[in-house]
Amino acid sequence: MINKINIRYALAAATCLIGFTLNAAPVTMVGSNSFGESWLTGGDWSDGNAATSGNDYTVGSAFTVRTVQAPSTTFQGDSLTVEGILSHKAVSSTIGNLILSGGTVSNQGYGSANVTMTLNGGITLTSATTSTFEAGPQAGRNLVFASAISGEGNIDITSLVAGNSVTLSNASNSFTGTITVQSGGLLDFDYAHDTAASLSIVSGGLLNLDENLSFSGLNLLGDTIGAGTYSVADFTALDANYTALFNDGGGMISVIPEPSAFALVGGACVFGLVVMRRRRS
Repeated sequence: MINKINIRYALAAATCLIGFTLNAAPVTMVGSNSFGESWLTGGDWSDGNAATSGNDYTVGSAFTVRTVQAPSTTFQGDSLTVEGILSHKAVSSTIGNLILSGGTVSNQGYGSANVTMTLNGGITLTSATTSTFEAGPQAGRNLVFASAISGEGNIDITSLVAGNSVTLSNASNSFTGTITVQSGGLLDFDYAHDTAASLSIVSGGLLNLDENLSFSGLNLLGDTIGAGTYSVADFTALDANYTALFNDGGGMISVIPEPSAFALVGGACVFGLVVMRRRRS
């Protein structure tokens, strides 16, 4: 009986040890990657090791993590949460589970080469945060997001040089926040975008309109655009100042408010009718 009990305790202890091994502690960045370093630089992580599978990594708002500078690279950790800056140094990189929580992804060049870079994998935008997709500081440093993007966070589109573009190319994108094209930013869609996200373009921002796009809301130069389907000519008819916000490639934008928005309007109307009836009675 004693032996059986001891064996049970031993098995339970072994199970706990296995559990601790499988559930590795989160790893945080303790120093920004500098020139020649990358997420493989162990000294910049709290555990002292290069990023590896089985761990979840977090880059705080004060830090910068760099991809490996290579034609192609893959992040080996289980997840990478970026609150600071992800400096993209590879022609093509893959991050299976990138969580952007107010962070910035920026094309910082493949050595001295000014090339278009592509980020693959999956991106989750943390709710109530705004993350930045940034084209790089020299001409030709465009940035393509081939990743499937989900979540409720917002996106700012920026460029450090006029004419460099940020492209969203994954037709599986399902994010629902607001995309804002900031002054100097150039946004391009390589698919017929159709999610509950909304779009805002400020003065100096630019959209390549060569696809048919659908949004739950649209704001141009601070003006809210009503439901409907619009070409660039239609926007110009509304306000000539809108014309400069688009590269006209023959695409259209449909503004389709979410059902919840209609429900709020409908609820307000019902409430108004109730009030009127009470006053009449």
